[in-house]
Amino acid sequence: MTVDHAAEAIRLRVDQPWRERAACQGRGQVMDPPMDQVRAARDLGIEAHLWRDAKEICWTCPVYAECRTWVMGLRGADDLTGVCGGLTEEERRRERRRRGHPRKETS
Repeated sequence: MTVDHAAEAIRLRVDQPWRERAACQGRGQVMDPPMDQVRAARDLGIEAHLWRDAKEICWTCPVYAECRTWVMGLRGADDLTGVCGGLTEEERRRERRRRGHPRKETS
């Protein structure tokens, strides 16, 4: 099974008490649109608009802080596609570099 959505990765990879309350549960198409849609939006210069709906779900989520803390500490978080913890994969990479934090294992 290929994990291509950060919320699904949370469900499959981590047993955290907060994950059951995540607002993104069942919202895969919004949180992680198909790659051809992402490429088309990028080519048109409107990629930020594509992520807006997903980020709004994160920003209103009752477990936003827990999710963001978890995803920023997760090894391989930069490789998860879509939005998780209110950040796209590129934003997670930039934030990790800005903080100067190495990746760490999370089980």
